[in-house]
Amino acid sequence: AGPEDGQPFLLIHGFGASGFHWRRNVPALAAAGYRVYAIDLVGFGLSSKPIIDYDSRLWRDQCAAFLREVAGCGEAAANGRRAVVAGNSIGGYCALAVAAEYPELCLGVASLNGAGRFSPSPEQAEVLRLAEEEKAARGALRAAVDEAAAQL
Repeated sequence: AGPEDGQPFLLIHGFGASGFHWRRNVPALAAAGYRVYAIDLVGFGLSSKPIIDYDSRLWRDQCAAFLREVAGCGEAAANGRRAVVAGNSIGGYCALAVAAEYPELCLGVASLNGAGRFSPSPEQAEVLRLAEEEKAARGALRAAVDEAAAQL
């Protein structure tokens, strides 16, 4: 929505939502002269829903590709256009990730009620794995104690 030559403005929805989330914001931003895009992240809304691992890197790169290929942003663009990128919830994190990883695409960024990182770091994944192992071991020990007590 908005004028073809308007400043690109990308809106990124939150977890469990879709581009429809921004339905009341798009007209006002377009009226202010922005070229507004409210995308559906892969796996949400009307987007494709492939059987893959969904994580913040996937959505960050999806948004970067959208800015390059659809909005015409980046250093390779004839005019060197950059976009304002705003997101809500996981979309807020995604907006920040796009700006950090691809600064040539972003003029400004906003995170509204931003969520944290969606995929754990390797260290966090190891802690989660160990916690699950401990939980399973405690369950097995509890079952063994209950069985032994029943035989007394």
